[in-house]
Amino acid sequence: MTIRILYLFLLLLPQLLLAQTLREKLSLTDKEYHKGNYQQVVDLLKGEDFSKTPEALYWVIQARFALLQKDYSENIVKFDYNRLSSLRTDIATYKALTAKNKKARSLTAVEEVLEQYPPTELDFIVQKIERAEGGQMQQLKEAFESKDYDQVLQLAEEFHKDKVLRPFVIEYYRLMAAYKKINLRKASRSEKEQLYNQFKAYKEAYHHKNILYDQAVEAAIRELR
Repeated sequence: MTIRILYLFLLLLPQLLLAQTLREKLSLTDKEYHKGNYQQVVDLLKGEDFSKTPEALYWVIQARFALLQKDYSENIVKFDYNRLSSLRTDIATYKALTAKNKKARSLTAVEEVLEQYPPTELDFIVQKIERAEGGQMQQLKEAFESKDYDQVLQLAEEFHKDKVLRPFVIEYYRLMAAYKKINLRKASRSEKEQLYNQFKAYKEAYHHKNILYDQAVEAAIRELR
């Protein structure tokens, strides 16, 4: 009888150890989440079988949701819509796994907030364009008005790579910042000629896109002649 009990114990030992490890991991996850270490939570529970451990999926959803809110707000241009889609799928999976479990934690608050986000990828793209254009335009305008022309040039280069803001806007601010930086009295003839040619090229490419831009470009061309 003793041998049989020992055999059963040894047989169940791996499962007991796994259960203990999971409890410890979930306890650590709870602590890391409330410290705001959301990526750490995701990393801790990576590879878990969520079909067997819905609580682990719950914490992953909460952590991904927190990261999503932050990244979506800070830089929608670089945000991947698949993260939003995946989170919604995870919530549906969690609800299915815990449908009969009255003690399961609710994700109602998360679902309510997610309803405010674009429901489809097309809606997301439209919103991204609108918000990104407005945000990037504001950054260029503020940097230019504060006479931080180096910042304008840096932003223009960055936004050109993003390919969100319309090219004629980016190029306008880039040229005007370069023009403001140059000292017309001390600049060499070749420097002024180079900038003059860039303004001429801009005029040929984007004339009539914005009447105020046209007026500023014409004034710069006259000064550089």
